Amino acid sequence: MEDGAANTRRLSQAWHPWLLGVVPALLALPGGDASALGVCIALAAGLSCAAVFVWVGRLWTRDRTRAALGTSALLAATFLYGPGYDLAAKLNRTFRVEALIGQFDFVRHRHVLPVWLLAWGGVSLLFVLSRRDCRRWTPVVNVVALTLVIVAAARAGWPAAATRSAPTSEQHASAPDIYHLVLDRYPRGDVLRSSYGFDNTPFLRWLRARGFHVADSAQCNYASTTLSVWSTLNMRYFPDVVHRAEAMRSIQDGHAVADFVRTRGYRYIHLGSHHGPLTRNAAADEAPFLPRNPSRFWRRLLNLTPLRARFGGFGPLKPKIHGDIGEFQFAKLHELADAPGPKYVFAHILLPHSPMVMDANGNRIARAEAGFSEEAKAPFVEQTRYTNTLVRRLVERLLQDTKRPPVILLQSEEGPYLRGRDWDLSPAERLCVRQGIFCALFVPGANAPVFDDDETAVNFYRKLLRHLFDAPIEPLPARIFNWEDRDQESEFLPRVLRFFEITDDVAPPLSQAAAGDEG
Repeated sequence: MEDGAANTRRLSQAWHPWLLGVVPALLALPGGDASALGVCIALAAGLSCAAVFVWVGRLWTRDRTRAALGTSALLAATFLYGPGYDLAAKLNRTFRVEALIGQFDFVRHRHVLPVWLLAWGGVSLLFVLSRRDCRRWTPVVNVVALTLVIVAAARAGWPAAATRSAPTSEQHASAPDIYHLVLDRYPRGDVLRSSYGFDNTPFLRWLRARGFHVADSAQCNYASTTLSVWSTLNMRYFPDVVHRAEAMRSIQDGHAVADFVRTRGYRYIHLGSHHGPLTRNAAADEAPFLPRNPSRFWRRLLNLTPLRARFGGFGPLKPKIHGDIGEFQFAKLHELADAPGPKYVFAHILLPHSPMVMDANGNRIARAEAGFSEEAKAPFVEQTRYTNTLVRRLVERLLQDTKRPPVILLQSEEGPYLRGRDWDLSPAERLCVRQGIFCALFVPGANAPVFDDDETAVNFYRKLLRHLFDAPIEPLPARIFNWEDRDQESEFLPRVLRFFEITDDVAPPLSQAAAGDEG
């Protein structure tokens, strides 16, 4: 009898606030990129919040049970906001709810957050103001909290992504490695000269002297990172209407180029950036990332909470690690030069993309001097010059192997955003800047350029794979698209993308002079 009474008392004690206090850190763990210190800080913060909330609730209600239940309601509502938001977005995509309610976009933080506040407030008031005995709820909530801890701990210990087995080679081992570097928002030569006053001719000549063909008038088909990269890697255009979430998700699920090269015996190595949709790819055999990169752990932790509505998942951590990730990617590319092939290496590198955190020598710039958009001319030019240095070193390293030189594709996926009035650009000139991209291709043994000077990104791999493997892939007609409801002053995509063609509006008027000067 005494043992049964003791067990009952233990079950009736409110353990749930402390159990729920450790759940957020466990939910943010999967990925293997969290430092021990970061996890300890997150655990300590969760437990400290639980203790403070219980103490404040007890002072207010004079009831330890009610205070504990109110604390658990607050903690659960806080770290379940992110998963709940994602679930609502998934249900909305699955059942096309917006089509049933007149295109009203209800899965937005400005709509979900008030509902969350009302729900949490209602549950909290129920516990605080109710005159009923709340102790009977304690064992139930204890069990629920313990279950959440077990599930979160099991999920934290599960591998983030299984490593694929190496594909069986159908080609001779001498097949060339393929390196594809996307240098985010690296401007075309004519744009650097006309908009930034920077002559990039020495770097472009350096590339040409090593066998690269520089497409002086290359253009992207969609002036958006996710859309442009998706179109390039899938070698096709989007349908006329597509949901933003579908585009974001599909770029992570694999792509046509990966499928093609794997059938030729290539390993696919994906070097992602901290740009969400391009961080990882499900088709990759390997996906190296910056060891113990704090941003991803803290980003996942932040995304569990309503703070994601303000910081969008990355927040103030971005400038601190922006340069570290870029330099890690280039260092990893140097290491991969010695890895056995054939291999296909895709790297999305957020350089010279803002924020501007490095000078031309790679030294970190003081925060007060840094620029947070491509409109900061001097810092952007400095970071572009350092990007040139990193590319030079990598190209020299990759071309050291004269017996089996690789294919190297260097490109940007879109041009820089020049939004301020100081630029004095007409709408047509602004389109030219946004659509114009840097493109340089090295193909060992090529007797003639594989790309045209005015190549568009959707045809990069159609022409390259046809040249390398005699693949029966024909180029598509060059078409350039914009989308309805686009805010030219904003980088963000609308929820539903309705594309229309603007090919005739973005003829590159600046590139003709650049081609003559840089040849």
